[in-house]
Amino acid sequence: MRCSVPVWPVCPCDGAVARVFAQSYNGAVPTSIAWVKKAEAPMSYVQRVLQPGEVVRYLGSLHWYTYLPGLLCMLAAIVAIAWAQLGAHVTVFWHVVAALFAIVALFLLIPEWFTWWTTEIAVTNHRIIYKAGFVRRNTVEILMDKVESVDVDQSIMGRLLDYGTVTVRGTGAGFEPLKGIARPIELRTNIIGVASENPNVAHVPSALQNKPGKA
Repeated sequence: MRCSVPVWPVCPCDGAVARVFAQSYNGAVPTSIAWVKKAEAPMSYVQRVLQPGEVVRYLGSLHWYTYLPGLLCMLAAIVAIAWAQLGAHVTVFWHVVAALFAIVALFLLIPEWFTWWTTEIAVTNHRIIYKAGFVRRNTVEILMDKVESVDVDQSIMGRLLDYGTVTVRGTGAGFEPLKGIARPIELRTNIIGVASENPNVAHVPSALQNKPGKA
């Protein structure tokens, strides 16, 4: 694989590029190239707080269904433009309607995208990590040996699109219900699996059984 711009450490061919530059410059890397080499990809919150020996076992995320209102508004804007053009009703009115729908769609989509981008859910071999927000940050962590139960609530639409609300309860603490989680059953399965591996949590398998009425 060849890259037009050598970027460290992402490029898979950086080793070969480094050798070429080392040979070309007699082992000395130019200042501009050295600066690029130091520019590493930004680390996520989860990566920054990992402890020695801690490994991420599963990463959760928010579901795309939160974009539906904005996508519907964007679709309405496209329909308005199509009606004005194809229906030979090219008037200022339909262009204004399309513009209004497009503006509303942006106002709905951008905040939802930002929420998705700033939310991190991780299951490690030691704990569960939840982070939301960018400037104003909300973080919650529960050690695996404190986990008592994991509940999943899914509506009919949630079952069809595979999203739901996940509630993690722990000894003396717990998460607020995490709404709009993608693949909630998969998230719960991974939490149960990691918690069951902890020798200090003998009660986990029985404590994490599905409750009546839960998904």
